[in-house]
Amino acid sequence: MATLTAHQSKTFEQFLADEGYFTAKQLLEARGEQVKSRIPLEQALLALQILDEEKLTRAKAVFFHLPYVDLRNQSLPKEATSLILRETLENYKFVPFAKTGNLLKVALTNPTDLRALEALEFLAKKNKYRIELEKRGYKVDDL
Repeated sequence: MATLTAHQSKTFEQFLADEGYFTAKQLLEARGEQVKSRIPLEQALLALQILDEEKLTRAKAVFFHLPYVDLRNQSLPKEATSLILRETLENYKFVPFAKTGNLLKVALTNPTDLRALEALEFLAKKNKYRIELEKRGYKVDDL
């Protein structure tokens, strides 16, 4: 499985600011919401509608050097989706969306979720799959 790398020595917050996803004023507002509501900054940015899910997802794909895939209007083949229990998909927030031979393409919502990455590594070893990660926001209900 590929190792995830982010922009060297730059936090995701710095990346978003440098790329103009929000202004300094919006960042202060989001930090206030973060403290008040005790939520991560990303959730504060979403709650205040400074960013929407789609922009945040695309930004994460760029930051983590992952291909972006839009699964919203695709029907997912049973050959790929039936390989992993629905409870596992819901728990780790990833979905297999294509399988060719031993290559399994998987979309995940949070490439920093170490538990999800470990689960994928376990599944890959157990089933002798080669995993290719893609970044995509989706809902497991869409399966």
